[in-house]
Amino acid sequence: MVYYPGDLTSTVTWHDGSPFSAADVVLHIILTFDRAKEASAVYDESAVPAFNTFMEDFKGLRILSVDPLVIETYRDDYQIDAERMVDTWWPCYSTGPGAWHNLDLGLLAEAAGEAAFSDDKADALQVEWLDYIDGPSLAILEGQLNQALAEDHIPYSPTLGQYITTTQASARWQQLAQWWNERGHFWIGTGPFYLEEAQPSSGTLTLQRYAAHPDPLDRWAAFGAAPIAEVEIAGPEDVLSGTAATFDVQVSFEGQPYTITDTRFVRYLVIDAQGDLALSGEAAALGDGQWQIVLDEGQTGQLPAGPTRLEVIVTPGKVVLPTFAAHPFSVSVHAPMTPGGGGTLVYTDTQGTVTSIEVPAGAVAQTITLAYAPVQELLAPEGYRWAGLAFDLKAYLSDTLQPGFQFATPVTLSAVYSEGLVLGETNLLFLYWDEIAEAWIDAAETCDPASGYLRSPEEDRLSVPICHLSQFALLEPVEQIFLPLVVR
Repeated sequence: MVYYPGDLTSTVTWHDGSPFSAADVVLHIILTFDRAKEASAVYDESAVPAFNTFMEDFKGLRILSVDPLVIETYRDDYQIDAERMVDTWWPCYSTGPGAWHNLDLGLLAEAAGEAAFSDDKADALQVEWLDYIDGPSLAILEGQLNQALAEDHIPYSPTLGQYITTTQASARWQQLAQWWNERGHFWIGTGPFYLEEAQPSSGTLTLQRYAAHPDPLDRWAAFGAAPIAEVEIAGPEDVLSGTAATFDVQVSFEGQPYTITDTRFVRYLVIDAQGDLALSGEAAALGDGQWQIVLDEGQTGQLPAGPTRLEVIVTPGKVVLPTFAAHPFSVSVHAPMTPGGGGTLVYTDTQGTVTSIEVPAGAVAQTITLAYAPVQELLAPEGYRWAGLAFDLKAYLSDTLQPGFQFATPVTLSAVYSEGLVLGETNLLFLYWDEIAEAWIDAAETCDPASGYLRSPEEDRLSVPICHLSQFALLEPVEQIFLPLVVR
């Protein structure tokens, strides 16, 4: 079943200015059958084979509505692609587009034995092969135009007379006569360009833009470049476990927001610190090009501490190529530290290493949240070997990060390490990353004066008082031995 646009007859016109009508379609239906019937005045033996093939699966059709035009076709024809099973009956013939009135000129000429549409019939009858652009056919068509104009002729009037009034027929013939007088040919269509002039001898055509074409000039401009979505993600770099986190996703193309209607979906994946798929879902649309992902308290609470990645997949509706974007963030375990009671934060990693930070009373002036985020990879500074433990320590006041936070009194940083990861326990050190110096420095020097280490090899435990927060790593010095190169 085909539903033509409701504004078809009010927006689409033939190049001579005649409004498109259902009669143009109905004539196409009629000619599909009539040209293969021997009793027809326009019978053409060359049309019979194609007609017989068509009739092998054709069962019937019904015009359910004229305004809007709706046609129902029944065929025992099956195709893999459903779009190929649709019979539109649009008036486009093997020779090109055909309005009922300009096509009627050729039908009248053929019925009168003056010309024929096909070269086979023209050769058989020794008549002109119809040419709507040039040659002797034009004089024949002009003669039929004058007769049709005088009679307000309607082809196949018992049928088409139900779709064409005498007034409409008169208007069509007058439009075509004006076209002929101005252009000198009878070739018309409904496309964005019309034939201004043809010069068969030189093989050239002059086409002009048809200003009345309903499509705007930029209708297909969007296909000049594939509208592959461009995606940007904005969100926190640090997320406290058990607290909500919001990520904003901007979807655009060439600087313009990608509309919601042109976006099939925006989905997300959360890959946790262990490399597992922890969460997935669909982003919420806030507006054209604006989407949002909210991980609630329960969702972040189930994420293990450490480096985490939010991956966003945007699939547009106009192209089949999705766009991927990622936003890394770190999940931290945390605990409150109060002025009067201090507090303790303890974390055990997957290797069994236990890290604790003990904050005594009086070390903070206001209640803060101390956050611990493990670091999975570390490039050890020259002269050191990484003992497998690294982490970021940060302080938050009312959910606001406090850069460069200093404790009023020293707090104790301790680690119960895995003995198998170290070579010499007595040499273990905590180093911190100094962003200003861009160097690793002994954690004992975070306090002034510098603090000392408490080593408990029998418990595989190392402790050191610290006075400010940073990224810390457990390392041990290594001795480098250089052997001489002997060449014989």
